[in-house]
Amino acid sequence: MNCRPKFASPTVLCRAVAIWFVCVLGAAQAAEPPDARLAARQAQQWATACMACHGGEGKAEGVGRVIGGRPPAELFEALLAFKRGERAGSVMPTLVRAFGADELKAIADVFGSIK
Repeated sequence: MNCRPKFASPTVLCRAVAIWFVCVLGAAQAAEPPDARLAARQAQQWATACMACHGGEGKAEGVGRVIGGRPPAELFEALLAFKRGERAGSVMPTLVRAFGADELKAIADVFGSIK
């Protein structure tokens, strides 16, 4: 009586391992890098400053204008105009002073990505 377990041929095992590695490595590369996830989370935190007036989805649930879904470049330019004093507002000029250009770009990207 032969008690040895029967395994697949070495070729089948090599192919299975190769497929497994391709799947695992592909999934690892497709996953967002930790730095990108952290940056997205930070941008979302910065955007919360806008949500009191513009709403969580940028749909002006408060007193602000609708900003959700507008082109990020347009939002970014508007934020920079407030920061430079080229655009008047009651709250915005003061609020944007706390942020640098990169932070304002990230905030614009958050609201611009809303569909």
